[in-house]
Amino acid sequence: MNQLLLNQQDYIADRFMIAESWVQETSKIALYKVHSWQRACALPPQQAHHQKEIRELINEAFFSFVPPGFVLSEEGFYFTETAN
Repeated sequence: MNQLLLNQQDYIADRFMIAESWVQETSKIALYKVHSWQRACALPPQQAHHQKEIRELINEAFFSFVPPGFVLSEEGFYFTETAN
């Protein structure tokens, strides 16, 4: 008997595993950045100018505004309209 629907469980599982490993690696990098920021904030007061630079870098890295259209285009929303 012919299958009416293609079974894509293997493909979906592989894509999930790839996405999951990417999320884990990105989370590790973010955690390292947070830990380094915490260590930098514990610097002695003589190095206050370093703390100011670090705070500016963190604000630019973590608290910058990203427009929704950019996120959608990076995730491929505009490229696969029928799959949305």
